[in-house]
Amino acid sequence: MASVDRMTPAERASQDEAMSVALAQPHRRGNPDPNCEDAVWRVVTRLRLRDELAFAGLEFGRLGRSYRATIGQGSPGERNGTPMDEDQRAAKDWLIRGRYEAALQALGGCAKACVRLCIDEQLPWHDDEQAIRLGLWRLAVHLGHIKRLSGA
Repeated sequence: MASVDRMTPAERASQDEAMSVALAQPHRRGNPDPNCEDAVWRVVTRLRLRDELAFAGLEFGRLGRSYRATIGQGSPGERNGTPMDEDQRAAKDWLIRGRYEAALQALGGCAKACVRLCIDEQLPWHDDEQAIRLGLWRLAVHLGHIKRLSGA
């Protein structure tokens, strides 16, 4: 796409129309920030938490969806465009399961709320907000986004 100053009036009108459609989406509430597309970022922003907590939640979401694929709730089948043989797939599945189980253990009692937000991409209920705060901190420490658990 051309830079804004080099756009024709038709291109600019098309871009403006696309942006107005995007901004009209209920989860954006008129905010042009691309992070508004993601439930984890919306919650982290609303609760005024550190960006590292969002990064941890997003990483946990990817890990959880990969785990679900290994247990038959979808199948990745290929990795980086290269088909995997059974030994490679088994090794990858074993690593994913171990990482996922370790993350769940780190979450403790916050696991249910964090799975719902990070993996299922469902906004938390008001009652879950404290569990989300603590769970994202625990994930950030566990996954190495933050050095120690403090300031929750």
